[in-house]
Amino acid sequence: MTVEVARSLHTKAARPNLFIKIPGTKEGAAAIEEATFLGVPVNVTLLFSREHYLGAVAAYMSGLERRVAAGLVPDVRSVASLFVSRWDKATMERAPADLRDKLGIAVGQQIYKAYRDVLDSDRWQRLSSVSVRGTHLLEAERL
Repeated sequence: MTVEVARSLHTKAARPNLFIKIPGTKEGAAAIEEATFLGVPVNVTLLFSREHYLGAVAAYMSGLERRVAAGLVPDVRSVASLFVSRWDKATMERAPADLRDKLGIAVGQQIYKAYRDVLDSDRWQRLSSVSVRGTHLLEAERL
């Protein structure tokens, strides 16, 4: 159902810069892959760990690989939205004073390293050789 709604919204809007939000959870991975395959730009949300990010980007790359194999244009954009403050807000009352407001940055650093590793991977290099522009990592603070 998520993919049907994503495709419908994207088609109705008829805007190349419109990204459809899909959660970067284990359950959202199939929808990320399928939406990417169908040419729908995706904004991956609800990323709470390095593993969530890696699962989401693997699903995105699988969708792109399927597009290439099907002879479709592989230029489908994606952004992974990471809200750094969510970790700090969730642990504020339990964290020692000297560790407050540091967890989000630490998790963000782990995910950024994973992002750089993905861009350096053989799998990504194969995709970029067929003009895939790729996903972007957006690290933001929610006030």
